[in-house]
Amino acid sequence: MTRIIRLGAVAALVVFGFAACDSDDDTADEEKPAEEAAESEEGEEIDPEFAAYCNVVEEIDATEEFPSTEQLEELKSAAPEDIAAEVGAIVDAVIASEGNFSLAIADPDAQTAFNATETWEADNCGPSQAEPDLIEAQGDTEPAEGAEVIEATAVDFEFEGIPDEIEAGPIALAVTNEGPSAHLMSMSKLKDGVTFEEFLASTEGDPSEFVEEDLGFVTTPSVGDTRVINAEVDAGTYAFVCFLPGPEGAPHLALGMAGSFTVS
Repeated sequence: MTRIIRLGAVAALVVFGFAACDSDDDTADEEKPAEEAAESEEGEEIDPEFAAYCNVVEEIDATEEFPSTEQLEELKSAAPEDIAAEVGAIVDAVIASEGNFSLAIADPDAQTAFNATETWEADNCGPSQAEPDLIEAQGDTEPAEGAEVIEATAVDFEFEGIPDEIEAGPIALAVTNEGPSAHLMSMSKLKDGVTFEEFLASTEGDPSEFVEEDLGFVTTPSVGDTRVINAEVDAGTYAFVCFLPGPEGAPHLALGMAGSFTVS
């Protein structure tokens, strides 16, 4: 789809749906005429047949705001025949979700449609749509003073180095990417009585009802990236997961990139 929808989906998956998708469309960038052939950032002309769609993609990418309903409908209307069904399915799901992007792309069919549009845009809307690093490294860069430092690694597709039990107090969970894929770690404290298995099963829908507190997240797009979650933990069960989509659209957590620890 577009960069902002991709980023919006990632952000929403992290916090289980916090942003509305009907924000005001007040970008200062001028719209390109639909009939005018679009150009990539490197000046390569795009097939005029696809120009209207690629121009909408570029317009939405040019703003940091989430796309408005009008923009999403325009994207749907301009979609080329090859991906019209997929774009329509994603747009309808995003609008129907009323801002809960995690629900919008939770369905496997939606993930398949999402990946199909990504591939098509990379092939037909210029090199800027084919960039592999769709997210930037996010999170603290240094452990908080006095925190217990826990060194963790993110590999494809597993988190390693996190003990099953951690003492209460300030912790600094330092996550280093050691795999070829971008990774994300979101950490949450579960409500009393909720098991990690229950939480994991709920990620196919809305897991927020099982979460007492979100303690933050980090993203590590490239090998060697390290980011830190600084948090204060007390007695309870904590879950950490990677929500980024992986092969064939399945989130990394479905491939085993999830775990838990207890604090007593």
